[in-house]
Amino acid sequence: MEGLRVEGARRLLETTDLTIGTIARMVGYKHGETLHRVFARHLTTTPERYRQHFSTSAAT
Repeated sequence: MEGLRVEGARRLLETTDLTIGTIARMVGYKHGETLHRVFARHLTTTPERYRQHFSTSAAT
């Protein structure tokens, strides 16, 4: 279940400008901090850094 939530968060980070808190709630977490912790555990980066990297890669 956790992996599905992280995958959903990844897709939203790649395709929207929604806040981390909003994305957290959309994938089933009550708080952005929880998404931050779980995301980092699964992907060894934070949601913010993931979005920044993805948007930088897409721009080039």
